[in-house]
Amino acid sequence: MKKTKWERQDLINELHSKVILIDMKGKIFQTICSLLDDQMYTKNDAVFSLLDVLALIELEERSVNSDGVRNSLKTGNESKN
Repeated sequence: MKKTKWERQDLINELHSKVILIDMKGKIFQTICSLLDDQMYTKNDAVFSLLDVLALIELEERSVNSDGVRNSLKTGNESKN
């Protein structure tokens, strides 16, 4: 069974989204554990960790928006055929 270019790209996009979500969860978990366990973990450390998570969220939002455009183009092309 041969996958089309769009199906492969959709799979790659889905896997990329899952990796980003896992990374965000890991960073949040790490920040929480550090705040609970380590006396040397400062407010600034937590802020920088959470800013990293926000950057990942923004990256994912851009990806979702571009996927929406790609899917619109794909369905538009399929309806023309």
